[in-house]
Parts: sequence; structure tokens; C-alpha cells
Amino acid sequence: MANVTATPETRITAADLSASTNCFLFVELTAANTVGVTNAAGEPAYGILEYAKSGTGVAASVWPLSRGGTARVKLGATLSAGAEVCAGADGRAIATSTGYRVSGRLITGGVANDVVEIDIYQGRVV
Repeated sequence: MANVTATPETRITAADLSASTNCFLFVELTAANTVGVTNAAGEPAYGILEYAKSGTGVAASVWPLSRGGTARVKLGATLSAGAEVCAGADGRAIATSTGYRVSGRLITGGVANDVVEIDIYQGRVV
């Protein structure tokens, strides 16, 4: 997997996101400077969680979509390189569908729960 080029920023967690299963999931803003895992398919994502410290209300490293670059994301289904993806209801990347907001394009593909490389951006609504 290539190097990540996205620049992370620090946000505060709305819940304990320190478990390794939460890494590389899409997150949304839940309050000012506070993030939580996306909870509805296709909703606008703020970024992708790189990692978080243990506990609620603690620092988390997030790759914001608005800054672009390459990052890593966990897949929610089998997807091919080149596919445009959006945030799933559990934060994993899923295929876009009508009414969903695009969050990036996969550089590498894989199967559900694989961590793959993604070109992140704030895209259009499909």
C-alpha cells in the first residue's frame, strides 16, 4: 500500500473510538470539533478516522475529505479499484447510490473489511 498523503487533523471523539475496528472508518461531525462514526448510508462524511485515544471526549486523528490526498479506508463490501464510494451506515466504504454523497475513489480494491487506499474528496450527490 502506498504512503498516505492526506494531512490529518485533531478532533474530539463523541464516543470511545479507540478500538482497532474503528480505525479507517468514515466519521461525521456530531458537534463543534467532535466526530463520531457515520450512522446513515450516503450521508456527508467529514473525514476518515486514522486513530483515537481511549475514552470519550479525547483526541482523534482524522483525515478530512476537504483537504484531499490519499488515505486508507475499510470496505463494507467487495469493491474494485476506481469505484467511487461513500460512507456506509457503519462507517465503512460502500458503493455510491442515488442520493448518496461521494467521498472518494478507490485506488485499490478489496473485499469487506479490507483496508484499502482511497483518493479522498468531497464529491457530488449521485
